[in-house]
Amino acid sequence: MHEAPEAARGVPAELYDRRYYLENMEGGELFLATHGREVTPRHVKLLQIAGIRPGERVLDVGCGRGELVCQAVLAGAAARGIDYSADAIALCREARETYTEAERARMAFEQVDANAPLGEENAYDVVFFVDVAEHLYPEELHRALLSIRRVLRPGGRLILHTAPNVWFYRYAYPVIRRLFPLIRRLSPALVALARTKPNWQGDTLPENPEDGQEYNLRVHVNEQSPPSLREALRAAGFRPRLHMVPFTRQVRGPVLSLVYGVLSLPPLSAVLCAEIVAVARKPVE
Repeated sequence: MHEAPEAARGVPAELYDRRYYLENMEGGELFLATHGREVTPRHVKLLQIAGIRPGERVLDVGCGRGELVCQAVLAGAAARGIDYSADAIALCREARETYTEAERARMAFEQVDANAPLGEENAYDVVFFVDVAEHLYPEELHRALLSIRRVLRPGGRLILHTAPNVWFYRYAYPVIRRLFPLIRRLSPALVALARTKPNWQGDTLPENPEDGQEYNLRVHVNEQSPPSLREALRAAGFRPRLHMVPFTRQVRGPVLSLVYGVLSLPPLSAVLCAEIVAVARKPVE
């Protein structure tokens, strides 16, 4: 007697509804006001790293509201965004209607699962994979990275962002939480940075850094550390380079800039930074 095959694991697409994209994700109000013409500091940093050039072909896998696609088109590229959430694609298409006919001709959105075929082989110069890795079980992540590698041209670049860095939550956050009363007295700038997390608003920080983050607790099934992400990318045939970022927020003032610079220095950045950005190249064979 043959055993029934094990059902494939995956977070249900229905969890990613309009409320998730407009309330749980950073930048919802900005998106509604500008339809992707202005973006969050996180998007700004990733776009700077990507360095998109006119005429390039760009794919955003797990595009969410579609801001990176919009920005790529405004930079002169042809861009396509895919997401398996119907509500995400609806928001993208609503934004697309606000652009000119010429811009819309270079902007496309489709409801596609990241584990499905993503397009023709060697079709894209740049692929974004932003805040998706932590939502995919390990076997899903491997399949998605293999699919991305297939559609990237040789030498093409994958720009991946994931948060939280589990090493930050495991090792640095408990210390920060204990020191937070002192930090409140010494550095209003650092407190203001902490306040950008919607659940870090009190005089003390929660024991669990994700307490109150209803969606994250349900959909983060594969949070990464620097070694685990590097290994996942190498296993899919990429040559990755990791950038550790304390928080992708707007940094103002000399004190906060200095703190950001110190926290970003290796090797301690692997623990002291909450976010990971990877630039991974498809080898030229």
